[in-house]
Amino acid sequence: MPVAVGLEVTDDLELHLALRHKIFCESELLRCPGPARYGATGDDPHLDEFDRHALTLCVLHEGAPVATGRLVVGPRLPSASFLRESPGFPRDLDLTRGAEPSKFGLLAEHQGTSLGSRAIHRLIGAVVHEAGLRNLSPAILCLRPAMFGLLRWVPWQMYAPFHLPRSIAHRMSEEPLFPVTLLSHELVTAAMAKPMIAELVFPEGTPEWFDPSRSRSPREVDQVALGNVRQFRAHMTDWREAAAGHPVRRESTGAPFLLRAALGALG
Repeated sequence: MPVAVGLEVTDDLELHLALRHKIFCESELLRCPGPARYGATGDDPHLDEFDRHALTLCVLHEGAPVATGRLVVGPRLPSASFLRESPGFPRDLDLTRGAEPSKFGLLAEHQGTSLGSRAIHRLIGAVVHEAGLRNLSPAILCLRPAMFGLLRWVPWQMYAPFHLPRSIAHRMSEEPLFPVTLLSHELVTAAMAKPMIAELVFPEGTPEWFDPSRSRSPREVDQVALGNVRQFRAHMTDWREAAAGHPVRRESTGAPFLLRAALGALG
């Protein structure tokens, strides 16, 4: 049975907003003031100025919404201002045709399940497909450890992680966030080298906009992904030791490990 059976993607704005409110504002992790549903009054703290120039997407399973996200179109992106101050992040990176996936959310009952994993992969594929159609590149985003673990096959360009101060972050943020950039064509190369992933991420086959000349080879992108896994594990080991009050055994790549950033800069 195809892995993408039962999964559909819609750009229905109202569906996206309702699910986003349910995930981010009705969960036990973060309760928001304001109405029970995402309204037009702006009471929801997850409503921001970037919604005005974002493409919204929602994944449905057998007609019911399970995951959602948005693709913010540049040149002004939610994370760009503070990522440029992140050690090792290329300050001269041209984001005039860039994009940023953000506000990714999965219903709590599907977290850690096969359906949840498939829904997130399908959402990633939809976001990348829309970015490719619009020739938006690169994508920039901040990965939580759980998201990196799920998408460790992706050839991200990773930079030194940062940590939000506990005083301004709810407990979902009390962990490193990994700034990354991504080229759409290289994600297609990586996905197409793995049939089961390709069937889920791009169920209609290789996107028509894919240009192999704008990507490294399958072997090269696979080596990038493997290198990211090693770097990720080293950073997580350092973070756990630091959180436990033990000395960090190695230097983090390029800069101090804990970089303070304002929560309001996150998309």
